Amino acid sequence: MKLVLVQQPLHRPQRVPGGYAGESFLYDDSWMSAKMGTNTVMAHGNRITLYPGVCFALARLSSLLKPALTLAWVDDVRRKNTFLDDDVPDLEGHLFGNSRIALIRPRAALIEAFGPTCFYCSMRVGPDAHVDHVLPWSRVGIDGLANLVLACPSCNTSKSQLLPARSHVLCALDRGRDPITELAASIDWPVQFDRVVTSARGLYASQPEGCPIWLGRNKITALQVDFAWLQGYRINLSDVAESHQ
Repeated sequence: MKLVLVQQPLHRPQRVPGGYAGESFLYDDSWMSAKMGTNTVMAHGNRITLYPGVCFALARLSSLLKPALTLAWVDDVRRKNTFLDDDVPDLEGHLFGNSRIALIRPRAALIEAFGPTCFYCSMRVGPDAHVDHVLPWSRVGIDGLANLVLACPSCNTSKSQLLPARSHVLCALDRGRDPITELAASIDWPVQFDRVVTSARGLYASQPEGCPIWLGRNKITALQVDFAWLQGYRINLSDVAESHQ
């Protein structure tokens, strides 16, 4: 699988159509080709190393890059599979999953378990309360109950795609693994507790210091790097792997 990745997609993103042969800007691809073998991959440590600053830029631009790459991939699949036509329903959903699944069941369960109040400001909300992804869906796409909370329209709109203050993530996790797991089981819903923990670590560690962080309605602060804030949450790596399947 790793050989296929290097032979096909990994040596192409920095090769602009038209014969441009400028310097690489994401990672060193000078040793890659469509005809290379496993020994070459092993000689380079079975990995690629992003240039300084690339991971920060990709993380910050993810909400723009993801839909563009998705559309390009779907177009490529249609082009290479001539039996598909424009009438094939939801090809994008088949390839990548639905962008946002219906949240009616978790909304009702969250209201019953935690009361009809906004997770962020404690304002009372009605049966049409918003269900918010604490870690923004546009960045990680986690629909598990561990990442879902009730939010009033004002807080949900204000937060939008911003990363929340780490205290909000900790409060969501502090609802407890077991209670959230039981609640999710009652509505036949995924939990993804460990994936929230690992994704939070990766998201906040990959942001440049000083990037905007959402504290509350119309309140923004600057991120201060802290690598120890989630140390109390231990994870089961097999559970994380299963949550991605």
